[in-house]
Formats: sequence, C-alpha cells, structure tokens
Amino acid sequence: MNNTGATVWARKTIDSEIFYDKPDKWFKIWFFIVNKASHKPYRKYQRGQGFITFQEIIDKTKCTRDQADKCCRWLREQGMWETQKATRGMHFEVLNYNLYQNLDNYEARQEAKQKRDRSDTKDKNDKNEKKYICTKKLSKTFNHDFEILKLTATELSKLAKKFADDLRHTLVDFENSIGAKNYKYKSHYRAILKWYDKPKTPEFYLKEMERLGFASFANKYTLEKAAQITKNI
Repeated sequence: MNNTGATVWARKTIDSEIFYDKPDKWFKIWFFIVNKASHKPYRKYQRGQGFITFQEIIDKTKCTRDQADKCCRWLREQGMWETQKATRGMHFEVLNYNLYQNLDNYEARQEAKQKRDRSDTKDKNDKNEKKYICTKKLSKTFNHDFEILKLTATELSKLAKKFADDLRHTLVDFENSIGAKNYKYKSHYRAILKWYDKPKTPEFYLKEMERLGFASFANKYTLEKAAQITKNI
C-alpha cells in the first residue's frame, strides 16, 4: 500500500448511512479500502482500483472476520465498490472514485474556480482592451479641446508619420466633423485613414490651398496639384 498523498472526504460523509447507522468498524473498513485504492494508474490497476485481502482489513482495522465479511457485502450491495476474487485475495474498484477524489467536484472548490475563471477572463479582456490616450493629454499636446477623439499611442505615432506637420489640422478636423454629425466609429484611427484617403473635391483642395499656402500645399499634394488649383482660382 502506498502511504503517500491524500484522500478527500466530503463533509456530508458524517451524514452517510455507513457513518451514523452502521457498526463503528464498518466506516473504518470503508476508510481503509478507499485509502488502499490506487490514486493513479499503477501496473494493471487504474485509478480507484487495487488488490486487498480480508486479513489486511482485519489487521489494519482490528475488526473480526465476520465484521469484515458483512461490511464488504453491504458495500457491494450499495454500489460503493466491486470485487473480483483472486488466488490470494481480491481485486477491487471503488466506484465513483474519480468523482469523490477530485476537489474540483466540490461546491466550494467550484465556486473558487469559477471566481478565478471570471478574474482570468477579466484580466485577459483588460489586456486586450485598447489603452487610449486621455483627451486631456491630446488637448494639451495639440492645443485644442478634444472631447471625442480616441487614439492609442501607437495609432497616434502612425498618423504623425503619415500627416507630419498637418497632423493637428487632421485631428481637429476629424473631431469637429464627427462631433457635428454625431458619427460613431469603432476605430477612430481607421476612420481617419479612410476619411483622408478618399477622393477629394475641388472645393476641398481650394480650402487646403487657402489654409496652407502654395508651398506647403505643393509639398503635401504635389506641385502639379498646386499649379492646377492655382490655375482654377
């Protein structure tokens, strides 16, 4: 018998028939049998199975042969274990061993596990949730009162590379537009790219020319576009 490890006993065991309504030795016999069962696969025995003799039961529990015989017979009738005679004893299996010898199957353990699972899920969601730059910081950086704009530091960095000196105007224009028209976007970063990559009207370029001046406009939209707009003024 392997004396290492531990066995699990539910609190409701004290309300079981074998504990409160049978001879005292019977529960001791049952306790010995459960602890005699293998807690992991070993040789030809699976978890919950093992080999036992009546003499072992008698020696370990100090019961009589009659007590051992009656108790073992009652355990079989109650569906608590199964036995198969062997030359020098009997092979046995404690039924539902995996159910009762697993802490995760007990209510308090399940509640604790569910709480941990909920906490793990929340942590994962928090990690996956985008960390947006606060509007106060954006307002201070670009000297504009931002209230709606949501960008992560990475997204802002990418937009800065794309729009360069024109970044502030781009962000302010986007903020004002979605505020006035009450547009809703899951990603302001993607919306900005989409807005400013779409085809522009002549009126748009004319306003840009007036805002930027010829040199800056030509640098942003090409000299050819600047000449074309100037020609149409």
